[in-house]
This record gives sequence, C-alpha cells and structure tokens, in this order.
Amino acid sequence: MDVTTLLAPLLSGVLSFWWLWLLLFALAFIKRQYHSPSAKGRRGEARLASRLQKLGESYRQFHDVTLRFGDGTTQIDHLLVSPFGVFVIETKNYQGWIFGGEKQRYWTQSLYRTKTRFQNPLNQNYKHCLAVEALLGLAKGEAISLVAFVGEATFKTALPDNVCHGAAALMYIRRFSEHRYGPEQVQAMCQTLAAARLAPGRDTEARHLAYLKER
Repeated sequence: MDVTTLLAPLLSGVLSFWWLWLLLFALAFIKRQYHSPSAKGRRGEARLASRLQKLGESYRQFHDVTLRFGDGTTQIDHLLVSPFGVFVIETKNYQGWIFGGEKQRYWTQSLYRTKTRFQNPLNQNYKHCLAVEALLGLAKGEAISLVAFVGEATFKTALPDNVCHGAAALMYIRRFSEHRYGPEQVQAMCQTLAAARLAPGRDTEARHLAYLKER
C-alpha cells in the first residue's frame, strides 16, 4: 500500500471539517483586529466620549476631528468648546505601569515585564492645540490641553495635573469655572470647527496615517 492510499482517509477527514478551519481562522483574525493598537485606541476614545456627556450642554463636543495644519493634517480625539475654555483632549487606552516626565520625548509602558516606549502625549497634543488655536484665532497657549488615560493604567511617576486617569479628567475640566467666551463666540467657534474638519471616515483616516508614515 503506497503513501497516498494511507493518507487518503486522513485527508478526507480534514477536508470534511473545512468549515471548522474557516471558523478558527475567522476567530483568530477577529481577535487580532480587536487587540490592534488602532482598535484599542477607538475603544478608549468611545469610553471617554461617553464620560464627557456628563459635562452637560454647556460643553459643545466634537470627536475624531481631523484638521489641515501645516503641510499635512492633525487628528484630535476630542474637542470641547465651552464658555469656560476650549479643551483639546488626547486619549490613551493603556494598561500596566506608565513612566514618564513632562519634558521627556518618550514615555514607557511596563506590562507583564514587557516595556514599550510611546511618544509623550503632551508633545503630541501640543501640535493639536496649535492647530485649533490657528483655526479659531486663539492666542498661543489659550487652548487647554488634556491627556486622558482610560483602561487599567497606573502612573508610577509624577505627572502634571493635565494628565488624568478616568473620571479625574472630568474633575480637571470642571476646575475651569471662569467665563471666557460669550454665547456668540462659542457658536462662532463651533461653526468654524464644523466647516473646517475633514469628513470623518476611513478615507480621511487613511490619508492622515499615510501623512504620518511619510513624515
């Protein structure tokens, strides 16, 4: 009896369960996509957007805002326009221990003995604030920068007040209680943002990612 004859029953059995192999492949693909950095980022943004709703109607909210700036684009997770200030928010969905400093170029995530560096989100959000200030005609430094972590991250080094975790982000925003802008100014800024932002969606995201990669 040759090898082909011996393997025929085994091969037939494997092929008869083709649907099971397809299901396993699909599950593996879905799991990989679920744990991808972009998917984790979107989930983090959605969680914070839900929390921001608790601020009330005084805070006009814009999410996933892509603006033209300089020779390319910049993508902002959340923008709040209110009588108390314009808040530019960068969201980070991380677990584990977070080490960093206000002036450091990179911060570090330590998770299960694995250390990963990532760009200082304060520096990242600085460009976002510049883009918003230029668009709305605000003075440099007038936009309020906030970095909000969601997930099970723990800060292991001292960080400035505008780097918050979870509900503390809302507490930080509410600390600004002095009226800066009247209703007409708030409305005008919202109209400018709505007109200037690029249409949200995969095409805009793809072009922005291509710009980042090229840069």
